[in-house]
Amino acid sequence: MSLILLFDFCDTANPFPRNFLQSVKVIYTRLFRIFAIVYTHHFSKLEQIGAVSHLNTSFKHFLFFVWEYDLVAPAELEALHEIVEELRTRYGGSFGAASGAKGK
Repeated sequence: MSLILLFDFCDTANPFPRNFLQSVKVIYTRLFRIFAIVYTHHFSKLEQIGAVSHLNTSFKHFLFFVWEYDLVAPAELEALHEIVEELRTRYGGSFGAASGAKGK
């Protein structure tokens, strides 16, 4: 299969819609809420099956990406305040646009 056919749907003149960033922020806010539900209601089950380290690693990488591109409002992060603050303390604060360090 040709790559041209595979990516034929792409509009190279205008690759992203104007509301792309807002759409991504909505998606990431919803993903954060899923993490909050998992930590709040399903953590004991993850402990039983030995999957907590996988959850923590996934959440850490997710949160670093959120901080780098300022994708979730700080008020939304309050749902997992203790975990978020532990990561912020351990890894040196927020990153990217949220902290004004964009382009460092």
